Amino acid sequence: MSKSRRRRRREAAAASLSVAPQPDTTAAYSAGNPRHQLNADQRAVVTYGEGPLLVTAGPGSGKTRALTERIRWLIESELARPSEILAVSFSVRAADELKGRLRDMLGLEPAAGIRACTLHSLAARLLRQQVERYASASVYDQTETRRTIDWLISEKQRDETVVGLSHHGIAAKEIEQAITAAKNRLIDLEEYERSATNDTERLVASVWRGLEEEMRQRNALTFADLLVHAIDLLGNRPHALAAMRETARWVVVDEVQDLNSAQLELVCLLGAPDGNVTVVGDPDQVVFGFQDADATGMRRLAGRFPGHTKATLRRNYRSHEEILTAASRCVQHNAGREAKALIAQRGPGGSTTVRAFEDDQAEAEWVTRQVRRALHAGFPPHEILILCRKMHATKPVQQALRHAGIEHRVVGELGLYELAPVKAAVAHVALLANPRDVDAFTQAISNPRRGIGDVTIGRIVAIAREDHNGELIEACANPRVLAAATADAAKRLGDFAAGFNTARDELATGERSLATAATTVLMIRGGLVASYQHTRDHDNNADNRHKAARVLEDLRSVISHIQSYEQQERAPTLPGFLEIIAGLGTREIEPGDKDRRVTVSTVHRAKGGEGRLVIVIACEEGVLPAWQAVESGSPGQIEEERRVWYVAATRAKDVLACSYVERRRGRLTGGPSRFLAEAGLLDTGVEQQAA
Repeated sequence: MSKSRRRRRREAAAASLSVAPQPDTTAAYSAGNPRHQLNADQRAVVTYGEGPLLVTAGPGSGKTRALTERIRWLIESELARPSEILAVSFSVRAADELKGRLRDMLGLEPAAGIRACTLHSLAARLLRQQVERYASASVYDQTETRRTIDWLISEKQRDETVVGLSHHGIAAKEIEQAITAAKNRLIDLEEYERSATNDTERLVASVWRGLEEEMRQRNALTFADLLVHAIDLLGNRPHALAAMRETARWVVVDEVQDLNSAQLELVCLLGAPDGNVTVVGDPDQVVFGFQDADATGMRRLAGRFPGHTKATLRRNYRSHEEILTAASRCVQHNAGREAKALIAQRGPGGSTTVRAFEDDQAEAEWVTRQVRRALHAGFPPHEILILCRKMHATKPVQQALRHAGIEHRVVGELGLYELAPVKAAVAHVALLANPRDVDAFTQAISNPRRGIGDVTIGRIVAIAREDHNGELIEACANPRVLAAATADAAKRLGDFAAGFNTARDELATGERSLATAATTVLMIRGGLVASYQHTRDHDNNADNRHKAARVLEDLRSVISHIQSYEQQERAPTLPGFLEIIAGLGTREIEPGDKDRRVTVSTVHRAKGGEGRLVIVIACEEGVLPAWQAVESGSPGQIEEERRVWYVAATRAKDVLACSYVERRRGRLTGGPSRFLAEAGLLDTGVEQQAA
């Protein structure tokens, strides 16, 4: 094909998208330009001196660049040494982005001296350093906490609490959510019990009390516990607080709008009332209310830092004026928000459109056409985002993209540490780190199946607590346990205990590395690796053999990650490694992501990402806004859903396309989302397309 013909095809494809290919000014802007190219608002943030600074940063306003430039300015102006700077964020993604930018800007050695982490990670490290019993404690995620609640209930079948739970139809999920929400609001058990006004809350309080004791027996903490205990420690040990403030003389907090009450309190302990604390956030982007994010966080911080200075980053370097105007029109419908006049630095030249379809299949075919045209117009694949409020609504789109041969990734698919065999491997490592961890023991002893059921596991736990100070590996070899087991089960228990004891001895003597010890427990006779090796080598089904080989590669990746962790950390520990991988299970969009495919994602997972073309599907009442918010009648819930749409829209640089359908999954929808009208997109005329 001639060059002129290819050029004509690209121009025609661009015209169909209502925008011509343009240079990526956002990338150029954030690629480390000299500081004199900062705008006045950014420069004021970067060069602010001592004292608290509260920064409201609109979408695409270069907040991460402003934060990293501020850190560089603090170092270059000799106000701070790298070791005196603490940069914290709500998410692992944001913390990793900050680390990467600092490495690029400062070099490896200076950047390594700056602590950049999440608040949960900061709390975990503080507890392990200050309290001996937390040094080897397990940290339970949501799933592990819910399994522990189920364990409690199954252990007390005749307890009136369990009878009450059954009568009221309360599941472990609801109990865990209620307890976590209370802890995130810094409500303790006694206060929760005193304020309980109905049977459900009193039953939750009863389970909570049992859960606290069970977690103590297991030497385990939940993510919410990390914050609560860290706050208690700093509040009750003035010397610990003084030491923390001394080593974190300058604190930078990103994504402050996503923090819950406990996280906000930790920030205040680090610097209030007049410390050198810079916080950056956008109340218009609070979309994690379901995780107890405090929408009033910025106002609360203003009260705790009475001498603060305010700043606002208004210039948007991402979206064309048409897109930013539509998004701003929509979010202005939220009551009580602090208005900010955002400026589209790129000016006009973008495109917004809304399409209506009879069903989701027609919608999916349209999305695929738009993606193909964008690719022909020269849009890089990673600059194309397809977003939705709920992942299930993207299934027809995923199928249509596959059928068209368009490579894409689904953000939210299982990452390495969410795969079942890898979770089982991690359970082995967690048990090696904390031999009192019942959940890790249960997962490890059950993968692969060894003919050891719930009754035997319950007996091992009971005997461990009676005779072995909770040590589950020691209890596996207890004569009472072995006498009650079958001959085969007793042999497998012996092999299991022997493998773990060998690995523990290796660690205790310092003869082997963490990776070698982890390999030892995974290679136990009849264990995880042996099971998949047998399937790979002997199974009659080719698919099973292929899957087993892939699992073995995944297990090798786990060991490689442990080796990398050991090389990077000055004092590596298994609990430290487990803390890190707790944040690696979610695959999120990150600046500089090497994945070059089209992205399909939920809006929440795409927060922080951007693309030249953004297609927001399923903009319907009952999807966006979610049906729960619609049926609740709560203005607050509708406002959060409106912010979700605002976040989705402001991911777009050049083209924002929205769609809704009459029937989704064969059922009538609630019609076009109110947010489309509020944004002024329906007023300009909806482009209709038949199925």
